[in-house]
Amino acid sequence: MSDAEIEKITDSAGTGAPNFTYGLNSGGSDSGLLGFAYTASGTEPTSPANGDVWFDTANDKYYTYINGEFKQLTHVNPSNLTWGGDRGLMNTHGGSNTGNVEYIDITTPSNATTFGSYSQGSHRTGTMFTGESSRAILAGGDTGTTGTSDMTYWTTTTLSSGTDFGDMTDGARYPAGASNGTYGLIGGGTRTTGSARSVNIDTVTIATTANATDHGDLTAAKSNLGAGSDATYVLFFGGHPLAGGFSKNIDYVTAATAANASDFGDLTTNSAEQNACSNTTLTLISLGYTGSVVNTVEQVTTATQADSTDFGDLSVARYAMGCCNNTTRAAFCGGANASFANTNIIDYMSMESAGNATDFGDLGLSQDYMAASAGAAS
Repeated sequence: MSDAEIEKITDSAGTGAPNFTYGLNSGGSDSGLLGFAYTASGTEPTSPANGDVWFDTANDKYYTYINGEFKQLTHVNPSNLTWGGDRGLMNTHGGSNTGNVEYIDITTPSNATTFGSYSQGSHRTGTMFTGESSRAILAGGDTGTTGTSDMTYWTTTTLSSGTDFGDMTDGARYPAGASNGTYGLIGGGTRTTGSARSVNIDTVTIATTANATDHGDLTAAKSNLGAGSDATYVLFFGGHPLAGGFSKNIDYVTAATAANASDFGDLTTNSAEQNACSNTTLTLISLGYTGSVVNTVEQVTTATQADSTDFGDLSVARYAMGCCNNTTRAAFCGGANASFANTNIIDYMSMESAGNATDFGDLGLSQDYMAASAGAAS
């Protein structure tokens, strides 16, 4: 072993003192990383050195340069799903004008349990949505002979009975509704005694208990339709038009701006009795009834106007279900089967990749013409 005595260190040019920008290792081997430069751009940096960091602004990806190449560091952007959550709520009315709300933990397959009750007419509904205040709102239905304008709300974090929210602009059976987290929109339905269809779209501010106001009109009057949303748009799917039969039309509106609906595209076939679930990018639509009861689930990218495409199948063909979801999982609850008998089935699907549904558990009561939503559990 020998000793070395260093009296002077100069820079590489020999003209001055060196700058140990990345520190000085005097006791062993180093990592080979020479420190790093940070670049944020849409194109890969030229002449990078080991340890350099690049944020690819064109694709929202993060890289570090190691051993001759940029290696991606995985990351997950936080969800901004203000109209969903891990606690799913669904109404079970037993064919009457009052009933219970049941709930599930969407992250864990299990049977539903009782959340609370309601006493306002909500048989033959189809509209339940949640907002950023963790408030689930049930709108419309009937009182036995005519559509009701009642709206009831629950705080999703607290098991309780429902509280009056306000009134829709008119009574409605079989409407559809969805929320962007701030506004809830309710479209279509059978709004008067008899079989007349409605073209109306109502809107409410979810954090404020108050009556609904007019948002605009659907492209055609119809009932028994479905609805989904992202942070900007609310979509309405299919349904029974005023002239009878079924529709495959998809309408859309901007949730924050009162206006009439515009054409978005088409479902693959004419259908009614749909239900839908949406996360920040994708809406899944169970077609329901096309002249026969089907198990087909289709998808659209909510922000992109286009026709729907196939996503997968339910475990059992059903119509008039309720659907609730968190960021990654959708649960399809209840509905009537091909024999037109009510079921207590809860299926679930991943919203991250196309595929068929898997059994989740059971409702406490077999039910059709349900409404469902999801919000925060705590």
